[in-house]
Amino acid sequence: MLKNEAITDIIYLSEYVAIDLLNVGSPIIMIMACKQLRDHVFFIKSTENGDNNGTAISFTKASSSNLYNNYVGHGTPN
Repeated sequence: MLKNEAITDIIYLSEYVAIDLLNVGSPIIMIMACKQLRDHVFFIKSTENGDNNGTAISFTKASSSNLYNNYVGHGTPN
């Protein structure tokens, strides 16, 4: 009887893990697949290096006033 209870506990635990993965996994996949979403979420600006070895990425801090101005269209983008 104890073995059946352990199996039942594992099934209940796996159900909660599966629900969490389905709820969180889909948006993560969408953000990683779509460059426009990725840039919007992480505020990444890429600048080309002088050589062709790659791209340098710099992170910028976004303030709420800059986000509001950019959304309304009254400011310059970061």
